[in-house]
Amino acid sequence: MILLIAEKKLAAYAYARALSQNYKEQDGYLVGDNQLFYTWAQGHLLQFVEPDEIREEWEVWNWEQLPIIPKEIPLKPIKGQEKQLYLIKKLATSSKMIINGMDCEIEGEAIFRNIISYLKLEHLPSKRLWTASLQVNAIREAFRSLKEPHELESLAVSGATRAKLDYIVGINTSRCLSLVGNGQTLPMGRLIGSSLALVNNREQARANFTEENYYTMKAEFKVGKAIIGANYSGERIIEKEKVNEMIAFMQQHHGTIDYTEQTKEQLPPILLNHTDVLVIIHQRYGLRPKETSAHLETLYLKGLISYPRTNARYVTKDEIVPLRATLRILSEVYPNLAKGADIELLHAKNDRLVNIVSDHHAIIPTPAIPKDLTEEEKWVYQLIVERFFLQTQKPKKSKVRSVMIKFNDEIVFKTSYQITLELGWKGIFLNFDHDEILETEKEDADSTEIDVESFSELDKFIPVEFVESTSKACTTKPPASYTEGTLMKQMENVANVVENPKYKKILKGCGIGTSATRAETIQKLQDIGYLSLDKKKLFVSPLGESVMKLLNFEQAKQIISPEMTALWEISLQEIRTGKPPEEFEKGITNFIQAFIGEMKEQGKQQVKVFASEHKCPECESHLKTTAKTYKCTSCDFFIWRSQYFKTLTPKMIDDLLKNGETAVLTFTAKDKKSKYKAKLALPVENGKVTMTFI
Repeated sequence: MILLIAEKKLAAYAYARALSQNYKEQDGYLVGDNQLFYTWAQGHLLQFVEPDEIREEWEVWNWEQLPIIPKEIPLKPIKGQEKQLYLIKKLATSSKMIINGMDCEIEGEAIFRNIISYLKLEHLPSKRLWTASLQVNAIREAFRSLKEPHELESLAVSGATRAKLDYIVGINTSRCLSLVGNGQTLPMGRLIGSSLALVNNREQARANFTEENYYTMKAEFKVGKAIIGANYSGERIIEKEKVNEMIAFMQQHHGTIDYTEQTKEQLPPILLNHTDVLVIIHQRYGLRPKETSAHLETLYLKGLISYPRTNARYVTKDEIVPLRATLRILSEVYPNLAKGADIELLHAKNDRLVNIVSDHHAIIPTPAIPKDLTEEEKWVYQLIVERFFLQTQKPKKSKVRSVMIKFNDEIVFKTSYQITLELGWKGIFLNFDHDEILETEKEDADSTEIDVESFSELDKFIPVEFVESTSKACTTKPPASYTEGTLMKQMENVANVVENPKYKKILKGCGIGTSATRAETIQKLQDIGYLSLDKKKLFVSPLGESVMKLLNFEQAKQIISPEMTALWEISLQEIRTGKPPEEFEKGITNFIQAFIGEMKEQGKQQVKVFASEHKCPECESHLKTTAKTYKCTSCDFFIWRSQYFKTLTPKMIDDLLKNGETAVLTFTAKDKKSKYKAKLALPVENGKVTMTFI
């Protein structure tokens, strides 16, 4: 017989339906009528042992036992999984061949090879079933062209290297921090460290942000018989007097007009990757990334979408035939989306569809009719289907006129408007505006394209007359706090926050972690208490703030550096293409040695987790940060962290204690409809500070 091991139970059933005419269900496996047996790994069955299970002395957490760098890290069964492991060994030993049917990515390869190694089944012949879809035809095609294990050797080495070094870095950095922090367990690792730093840096930027007032200006002008509305497009106006001066000047002088016209095409958005789906669903429905990721997995196991844990937004030419089949089948299910669909746009030379793909192509629906989906599964599936149908739609075509009105070099107004020639994909689809990731609120643009029925005649030689204007007082906005969705997007595009031009170029297209691990990392940061979630916004907790301070040293800060974790991914990619891992492993070992040395020095200074730099105004002792207060370590003095519906940042507390008051702050009234400005000041009574209105 031949044993096919799937990663999950539903995948095993999909294989059985595709490869056997009939099959029987047994306890933990399926028996096909063609001598094919199917079983599954239930995800992970094995884990690394604890350090003390390798060496007894490593059970003690002290500096003398560091670094912990085992040459080999044995595996052990996850509690409750022993039965399935025994079953796999029993089935395998009576088989002439084993087929690896795990998910077709680095983690799936690692799961299979760990099982084979732990059960000592390396002597048995094996093949690899590699398919990104659980559709019948896709499985049968993959089964006809099974891969040899050596074809995926570099992938396996990369996965094993990543798992081993993540373990070693995590063990050593976590123990170091815990020793410095007086024994409190402080988990650390490359993914949680750099992700925590992103949120911390954003919150610091918000705390240090200084508001600036400015004015926007809109005006109407007469050009012959035409009236043109336009937005001011010069340097930012800081003083109201400047607005009045400009109006007076325009009232006394004529302006000039210039314009250009061109035909523009607005192409539809391209296909989605894993992060895109998690972010957009979070924006549309508020569903948390972890939940959406689980729904994607379910849709995949039901055979409705391709493999979801992908970074790619393109497909290869091999997907063109299945895509056309999907269009024919789903057009009957979604006639509104199929309106005007052109199957000829699904072709190999369409570079917005077919492009370079490293592992798995973009998420696409399979040629299967969806049934029995939950409401949340429908949200996720609908998004993927919508984006697929867009690839069969033509661009939106418009004739655009861009206008510039000028009175002098400082007084310049711009606008643009358009006549729609062909609606294309915009004519059949939903509003995509809410799918854009906005880091900050948009200010009034210089020009906004609006639809008009026709262009009025304009003579560039006719003097422009000022008619009227309106101005608006505005305030610059700090960068927005991260949500789980926007943090995931930032983790994917980490080059955006890297200042070093050399690294910025290298890291373009590379992120923190993988599409499969980002949601898990964000959840872990909340579970261990480094981040907190409040009304969809992520904040660094007091514990997280303390950990960031412990890591603010030359070597230690590498663990929270986006550059380090992204370069780590680049090194793993090089290993996947055949580069030996020894050089990379040596570099990580050197980093661990330096990290330990630096943390050991800090440990001598008896740093206390939760201790802050702030001193009590009553007894000069240090304040400690708790979940809800800044509290003196010696007397009864404390300050509530939340004051008048605003959470106090470390900078606000610093200003309050050093200067007796904060800078001018903007507060939201209790009714949440109006805002006002005030300062917070000493004295403090029952944890409440005094408010001074401005």
